[in-house]
Amino acid sequence: MQAVGDSTVADLIACCREPRSRCEIQAICSLIGRENFRLKYVKPLLDKGLLKMTIPGKPTSRNQKYYS
Repeated sequence: MQAVGDSTVADLIACCREPRSRCEIQAICSLIGRENFRLKYVKPLLDKGLLKMTIPGKPTSRNQKYYS
């Protein structure tokens, strides 16, 4: 199980200054597990408004990217 650390969240937000896909973000932050990553990192950051989607009307689009 991956721990949610402040440095990882800060790194994730920093790497998203330009739009990036989920795969790119996971590779940059060295995180594995797509569902775990989505539930523990992406969803909470989206809910807090720290991350935004490039295609908000289609959250499961294969072209979806995230930015801060």
